[in-house]
Amino acid sequence: MNIKNILFGLCLVFLLPAVLLQAQNTSFVFKPGPDETPTLLPPENSSYKAAYEVYQSLVKARGDNRFPAPRFEMTGREQKVAEMMYDEPLIRLEEKAYDICRGFGPDSTSALARLLAHELIHYYEKHGWNQDFSSSFAASNQIKDSLAVAISLLNETQADYLGGFLAYSAGYDVFKGGAAFLEKVYKDYPIDPFVEDSHPNLAKRTAMIDASAKKLAEFIEIFETANFLAAVGSYADARAFYKYILKTYQSREIFNNLGVLTVFEALTYFNESEVKYRLPLQLDLEPRSSKGSGFADAQKALLEEAIRYFDSAISLDESYAPAYLNKACAYTLLKDYERANFYATREAAQRSQENPKFAKAATDAMVLQGIIAGMQNDRIKAEAFFDMAIAQGSSLAQYNKNVLLKLDQGEEESTGFSLSAPEKVDGFELSTFSRRPFGAQAYNEKIGDKLMFFEFAGSAPNNSKVLISQYNNGERNAFFHITGDGYQGSSGRGIKLGDSLDKIEGEYKKPIRTLELTNGQILVYNQVIFLIGMDKKVKKWAVYVK
Repeated sequence: MNIKNILFGLCLVFLLPAVLLQAQNTSFVFKPGPDETPTLLPPENSSYKAAYEVYQSLVKARGDNRFPAPRFEMTGREQKVAEMMYDEPLIRLEEKAYDICRGFGPDSTSALARLLAHELIHYYEKHGWNQDFSSSFAASNQIKDSLAVAISLLNETQADYLGGFLAYSAGYDVFKGGAAFLEKVYKDYPIDPFVEDSHPNLAKRTAMIDASAKKLAEFIEIFETANFLAAVGSYADARAFYKYILKTYQSREIFNNLGVLTVFEALTYFNESEVKYRLPLQLDLEPRSSKGSGFADAQKALLEEAIRYFDSAISLDESYAPAYLNKACAYTLLKDYERANFYATREAAQRSQENPKFAKAATDAMVLQGIIAGMQNDRIKAEAFFDMAIAQGSSLAQYNKNVLLKLDQGEEESTGFSLSAPEKVDGFELSTFSRRPFGAQAYNEKIGDKLMFFEFAGSAPNNSKVLISQYNNGERNAFFHITGDGYQGSSGRGIKLGDSLDKIEGEYKKPIRTLELTNGQILVYNQVIFLIGMDKKVKKWAVYVK
């Protein structure tokens, strides 16, 4: 990925602080002088409505309801771009800043999302508390001022890259339109030359965020690699990548996904005969190897670990129905059917009724109740639950009913690799590259004791990249050659960026596996993977070797 594009893509930079900030607020004060009394826009104002919708999407993507989200206001003041007021808590956005965002057409919502995500990170990472706490231990005003500078810079750097990741996870493009946007902000919010030491000019501000821009880019690549590993069934390595992410960024989805991956790793220690039903987890289960019941200790340890991750997701948002359902699945595999039924019915199903977004969890809870009944040899009860879920359109319920009735499931349509149309990106064979990597190495990071992450630029650096998960110096590797923005080539069966989900399914038929993401989904076929955006169009595609 081109670092210059990343750098200018982060229009969060206009929020970096004055050298000395009041501890209770974080803002960029371009115009010196007394603070103006803000004129608030009413909630029915069209600009307020549009901005508030973006703000709410970011709050939901963060998924942290341990504390109430800050109130949101828009003001007619033209003194600050946006500010986080910790004592309220309150985030204020100026209408003028919103108008600057709106002037960028298709990229306007992404620009606004990056701006607001930056302020939300200040709140969720408790930056106001950090400033107050550090200054309370200062022995002199000089030390206090020095601490304020250091803490402010640290907080702002963190808000830059974590705010960018929050906007990314909510489905916004964090790498478009930043340079022009930043220049527009500096033009419309001119800095008084007498205070330039505390309010850096455009050139200085651009230099200040170089480090955080690179860190954000690498962080997103690590997150993408984790999802690719999960998609191709490399659950242990995917879990290691997710644990690495959790050291820096926590959300209910990250904890929940880590729990799901842990359940699927536990399933690799079961025989096919031990778990003949398909559980209503987000990931489609790949065929399991027969490791036998002698691995009972590993099964139990992994499932109990998964439950702890689901509990962490619930602690962030007690209304998050998927975590309750997945927790019920884990208890089902532990054969603790009483707890499994409780979390499926009293928690997952009821929570899904409270939030239409999680309506599917109620249907899946019926499927799980049918599985539990089937595992307890209550065929009549199991069939009744499956029938109720089938009536609500659940194909998973139909599959499990067929298992219950011992019906022939039939052979699924082949999704095999076509030798007449080999899968390539940028015209070279990934299998050859995997044996002897070449080209420019952009990033490398130690994920675990024996696990490394690498990124290489492809043969056309602006169009593709290769992400590598390497375990134990070559013992277990995975390579993903991924298209970039503007890639003009097509897959082996003619799929290009921007093509529809329907077209993919028409050419490639049923995927081997599907992974749901917060900003879309991943479809996995033999040797090729498609990343689908929220608009159900191809955002990226990749060739893989594992």
